[in-house]
Parts: sequence; structure tokens; C-alpha cells
Amino acid sequence: MNIVGKVINGYLFEEALGSGSFGAVYKVSKANKIYAAKVLSETYILDEFKHEQNRITREIDVLKTVKGENLIKYQEDFYFKNEFGVLEYVIVMEYFVGETLRKYLKKDVALDVLVKIFINILHGVSDLHNTVIENEGIIHRDLKPDNIMIDDELNVKIIDYGLSKIIDFSSITSTGTQIGSPLYMSPEQLKDSKHIDYRADIYALGIILYEMLTKNIPYRAATLPELLMKILNDPIIPPKQYNPNISDGIENIIFKATAKEPFARFQTIEEFIDAFNKKDVQDELVTLGKYYAWIYREKDVTEQFEKENNADIIYPIHVQNWMKKLHQHFADNNFENVIIDPSTQRLSYVAFGNTKGLVELPYAPDKGVISLEYLQNPQKRAAYIDKWYATVSMGRKVILPYHYISNTDYPVEKVDEWIRMNIQLIDESSKVVGDEIEKYAMISIGLGHLVFQAEKILSYFVHANVNGFIVQVSDMRQLNEQS
Repeated sequence: MNIVGKVINGYLFEEALGSGSFGAVYKVSKANKIYAAKVLSETYILDEFKHEQNRITREIDVLKTVKGENLIKYQEDFYFKNEFGVLEYVIVMEYFVGETLRKYLKKDVALDVLVKIFINILHGVSDLHNTVIENEGIIHRDLKPDNIMIDDELNVKIIDYGLSKIIDFSSITSTGTQIGSPLYMSPEQLKDSKHIDYRADIYALGIILYEMLTKNIPYRAATLPELLMKILNDPIIPPKQYNPNISDGIENIIFKATAKEPFARFQTIEEFIDAFNKKDVQDELVTLGKYYAWIYREKDVTEQFEKENNADIIYPIHVQNWMKKLHQHFADNNFENVIIDPSTQRLSYVAFGNTKGLVELPYAPDKGVISLEYLQNPQKRAAYIDKWYATVSMGRKVILPYHYISNTDYPVEKVDEWIRMNIQLIDESSKVVGDEIEKYAMISIGLGHLVFQAEKILSYFVHANVNGFIVQVSDMRQLNEQS
């Protein structure tokens, strides 16, 4: 059916812009104003909504309600009968003269300009997320470079929100790639697309930022099944491997946005935007030439160490009841230059199950050994964190709860689960602590994991909202023998 040159409902259909399985998109005009019109066949609508009454009305309500300078605006919608007597459905939207971000990225654009463009994209998604329909904000669900438009003045428009599940406007500008939208889908969206929240969009935005700054995708995959497996299981390739001009701060933003677990990402678009307003990580690094030392010594030895060294002391809290003079010494000095170690890594080992100082800790389980299954219980984990903080809160600097990644009491396949649990503990305990005291994430790791899985470990931990990291490496004798 050709409707170019016809006037329908007052709109002159001037030019066909493209077509897809849903129907077609036209450039139309009315009262000397230009618009874009999406025309959907009744058959398509009935097929898409046969099990969902009033769904089309709800989706149109989204289009009507959303406002924002970086979002394509809704004009109106209506039905008409075509020359064969078949009902067609038309959605009229703002017409934006520009090109897709996908096409724009083929140009040579300065990194700082790309970052500014991306921040404008974030503001558009923020407008979307903050628009409430039926007590819920709007999730785009299909963010990708094909659904973002940009003009010669670097103005940005996000398209295909609202009807993104059913009207894939990006098919008009498809590059023909076999990978397509799945690249931008979060792990949880691949597993269950119906039960996702804003953080799926945040993941997609992280992948978009990666692509903008590197001109590459974050996974090496020859087939779609291989890509999906890597999205679910593998860390992204560090962006600086493709573009060494990316700052550490920007790379950390990408790592955080693309974290596998939703809780490890930015929790809101506003938080994502704020990350760009902070000083670059390179500016915040301080090298004082000091080091950290574990103290298991008596008070006089500790005092001598403090006089001779400009170093923070890591104090394992489980010794407090049998080294009372040492504990009192730290308390008398208001725990100045003391980082309190909660000794939680020892709780996950049967070998320490009878260690008196450990089993007396308020957050130690009844049997003295903490299991992965124990921590996976939300109520038990919350109580664990609360008791931990009550025990260490007198300190000015604390290590957040952590456990060995390579845990010898568990099969190898449990390692990734322990990693995810450590990340979750870092995230949840960090929120309990707030910003009142310094907080450190500790990584206890076997040499093998450090040498052979450094990128994976980095991608998991780099997002953490902490003041610093302390890495404890086992099997160092093996490293010395090899060097």
C-alpha cells in the first residue's frame, strides 16, 4: 500500500522513511509543521496485544506523559482505513533531523565531546525513569545506539520508549549485524525480560558508553549464543585495552554500570550522572609511601612500631578480648591510624571453627563457621552486617565484611558465587556505614586467581563505593620462587 502524497487526518504523507515488521515510518506535514508518523497495521496490533487488553492504551499514555528535551515528543494517534478497508493505526511523533548514534560513531570525534553527548543521553533517560505511570517509572528496555538520534549541533533525542517492546523503529536503520539488541541486554534481562527494573537500562547505557569511547564491543564473540554466554558469565574487556586515552575514572564508571549484578551498578540515573561530576580517580589517588601492617603484638611492641613507621595498622578485632592492653591502647588514641579488620575471612573456614576469639564475635554463626548458604539468606545477611558494624563502629577506618574468594571448603564452581557474595556484602555494608568513616574493601585471593583472573577480579570489585582496597595474597612463596 502506497500512501505517499495522500492526506490522512490532515497530515500530508510526504516521504517513506523506512519499514519493518510492524509497518512503516513516514515523513508527514500538517499546518506547515513536519512530523514523523509510524503506521501499524491492525493485524500487527492484534497479534501483539491479543493477550493484553488495553495494552496499546497504556503504551500510548506513556508517550503522552513523557516530557524532556532529549526525548522524541508525542503529537497524536488515530486509526484510518486503507484502500482495502483494513484499519491502520498511526502514531504521530516529533520529527528530528539527525542521524543515529550508530552512524555518528563512524566519525572521528574527540573523547570529551563523546562524554558530553553521553551525559545528554543520561538526562534523557532520567526524564524517562522519572515519569510515573500507574505508580511506576518508565523503563526503556531497548536502549542502543540505533535508538538514539543526534544532530549537527550535538542535540540528542532518545526514540522508541513506550512502545519499545513492539515497535522497533531501529529496524529502519539496522546495520545488518547478527548481534543487534542482545549486546545491550543485561544478564537479568536475558534470564527474565519481564521482571527487570531501571538498572537494566543502566547496564545498556554502560555498554553504549563503552562502544562510544572504544569503537568496539566489550565481548569477543563469533556467534549469538557465545555472546549471550559471555554477557551472563564473563567480565567485559577493559575499555583501556582499546583506547588508552580513557581515564581511570571513566573506565571505573563503565565497569560499575556494566556490573553483572544489578545491586553493583549505579542504582539511579542521577547517581550515574553524578559520577561524571567527581574528580577523576587519578586525581584522588594519594601516594604517601606508607604501608599497612597486621598487628598481633603486645602494646609495647605496637607503640615502638608506631614511632618508627608512618603506617596505618590493620587490627584484627577477634584479638580484642585476649589482648586487652593493645585494644585499650588503640581506644585511648581514638583508633587513630588503625584500620579495624573484622576477621570475617576466617569465619568461612572449618579450621578456625574453634578459635575462641572468632566464635565470640557477635556476628559469628552459632557453629562458628559461616557458609555461602547462610549469607545468601537476606535476613541473616542483614543481621550479620548490623552486628558487624556494631562491633567495629568505634573505629575511624574499617574493613568491610569479606571472605576468601578461593575457599578451600567449597568446590571450584563456588568461587564465582563467593565473589558475588563478597561484592554484595561490600555494597550493603558500605550503605550501612555511610560516609562518616573510611571504609576499605579487602580481597583475599590465592596467587593463581590473582595471576590468571586479574581482569575478572578487577571488573567485579572496581565499582565498590569505598576509600580503598587492601589485597591479601596467599601462596606468595610460590611467586618468589618463580621470580
